[in-house]
Amino acid sequence: MSSYIKYIGWFALAVISQVLLFNNISLLNYIVPFGFLWFIIILPIKVNHTLLVLISFLLGYLVDMFSGGVIGLHAAAATMAGFIRPYVLKKYHTAEFEYDSKALPNIKNLGVSNFVIYSLIIIYTHHLLYYLLEAFSTKDFLLTMFRALLNSVFTLLFILFFQYIQIRTKDK
Repeated sequence: MSSYIKYIGWFALAVISQVLLFNNISLLNYIVPFGFLWFIIILPIKVNHTLLVLISFLLGYLVDMFSGGVIGLHAAAATMAGFIRPYVLKKYHTAEFEYDSKALPNIKNLGVSNFVIYSLIIIYTHHLLYYLLEAFSTKDFLLTMFRALLNSVFTLLFILFFQYIQIRTKDK
């Protein structure tokens, strides 16, 4: 029961921090980190796939609602990120990790390089779909891909920072 409360708190923290903090961080009015993706990335490995997709949709929908943008962009992109997550995670985890139902896909369990690749695939998939839907055109496709890549790297840096903080607080 306490783990459910922890994840509900993390969910709320992801939405609130995106709406109040990350949406207000902008480099050159072009790069905005989507830190709420941390929640999708860090959920336990054994989360039911259907539940993961629903949670991802709800997370994206709430970010859309409270951000004041077009409702549906984050919802669609976060749903896709939640959908592909188990397939990406399966490729980048170790065999013993698969049998621990409460194991989290973090740097400690996956290793730095696997965590970075796993996270970057999830983040870039979200960002690419988000910016393609936002542009609703393939006219500037290369620019859209570049924008998604820049934002993905920026978002990844924040997620790695979150990981560092989590590891430091657990070690104390």
